[in-house]
Amino acid sequence: MDNENQDVEVEKTNEEVENQDNAGKVEEDKAAKTVEKLQKRLGKLTGDKHDLEEE
Repeated sequence: MDNENQDVEVEKTNEEVENQDNAGKVEEDKAAKTVEKLQKRLGKLTGDKHDLEEE
């Protein structure tokens, strides 16, 4: 009986680790998208500034 309880606890622990890994990947994806968005915005602003300096 104790062995069955330990197996259930191990399965729960494995699921918790997988959920944390998935949450970490989601956060990394969000961060990567945010960085990409900000880089595009910065590129546009830099281009606009360069165009104004040429005029």
